[in-house]
Amino acid sequence: MTTLLGRAADPQEIVDFILYLVSDKAAFVTGSSFLIDGGRHCMGH
Repeated sequence: MTTLLGRAADPQEIVDFILYLVSDKAAFVTGSSFLIDGGRHCMGH
């Protein structure tokens, strides 16, 4: 898999992001979509 970061995600990175979204720190985040793909979408994949 080719990404701008040059590697696949570590599963803990996905878990950390999910934990952020369900935490009070993300209380002001609404109606957003997030790609957790290391920049792969920027490369046209």
